[in-house]
Amino acid sequence: IENLIFKENSLLWHVKNIFLFAFYNAGIRISDILLMTWDNIQDGRLVYNMYKTKKIHSLILKEKPLAILENYRDKGESYIFPFLSDRYDYSDPMFLHNQIGAKTALINKYLKQIATKAEISKNITTHTARHSFADIARQKTDNIYNLSKALGHSSLKVTEAYLASFDEK
Repeated sequence: IENLIFKENSLLWHVKNIFLFAFYNAGIRISDILLMTWDNIQDGRLVYNMYKTKKIHSLILKEKPLAILENYRDKGESYIFPFLSDRYDYSDPMFLHNQIGAKTALINKYLKQIATKAEISKNITTHTARHSFADIARQKTDNIYNLSKALGHSSLKVTEAYLASFDEK
């Protein structure tokens, strides 16, 4: 996926960037990426309130995600990625939830095209970036505590259950 080239600012280009940004940043959930604004970038870190758990999460931004962010700087919107817009009021939780669902479905639709172009036969979704990060990190470390923190899980039990599902596959 990283090696695929798409026309800049095309939907496929944005979807590829979001997928890779999620993977590079410890499998950040799509809801958190969609809600991300430039205020979440602080002193070389990504600091955000997780949509699902409502907990603050902070990650050091490495070279590859920083390069992705540079593509979106100075676009005149507070949202980093162009799926939500300052033109809309997202204060109604149901409206926001529906918008996140609709944008996720759109992104997943285009991820299928990206998978085809990358000759990936498996179905990939936005959550595949999270699973891929978790599985690769699990194989590279024995420190489940740090992996749990990177994923933003509430406890080691949650992480253990999450990782156990990979073993079954």
